[in-house]
Order: sequence, then structure tokens, then C-alpha cells
Amino acid sequence: MLANNGAESSNGGDIVTDSVFKAFDFSFEFKLSPGANSGVKYFVTLAEKSAKSAIGLEYQLLDDKRHPDAKLGRDGNRTLASLYDLIKSSKNYIPEAGA
Repeated sequence: MLANNGAESSNGGDIVTDSVFKAFDFSFEFKLSPGANSGVKYFVTLAEKSAKSAIGLEYQLLDDKRHPDAKLGRDGNRTLASLYDLIKSSKNYIPEAGA
């Protein structure tokens, strides 16, 4: 794992549809590696022509205990399952042993 001190990375990959959706149900399972920081973005537009991440809403996937981004933001709105930088998750989960 490469340390980036919580900074945004531009080396990830994207899965993009050609279709436009108004509303949808989306579910997935995930497993985080120690120190993980990722997310699932949706309702993304490319009009901003951003050099890094596209602009959109993000479901946060983060190792809250090991990644510094979990302590940034406001009132926990950058922790696992939060709507990144907007709404803190009301998650109610039991972490795996040793997590």
C-alpha cells in the first residue's frame, strides 16, 4: 500500500455507463484492506472536466480506524458508509475481529 497521507489519488479506475439514469437501486458487497480509502460515486457529470475525480455524490468506503480522512470533515461525514462530506452514516455494524 502506498501512503498518500489522505490526499486524493488519480490512479484508480472507473466503471462508467453510457446510459443516463434518473433513479435506481444499487447494492454491492465489499471488503476493505487495512487503510483503505475508496468510494462509489453516482449521479456524476463530466461537464466540469476535472483533472482528478469526477464530480458527483459518493458512498464512502474507508477504513475508519486506519485512514486519516475518517477524522476530517464534519461530525463523521467522511466515515464508512457516509455520503462523503455531506451526511454521516447511521451505520450499525460489527467490525471483523482484529479490524
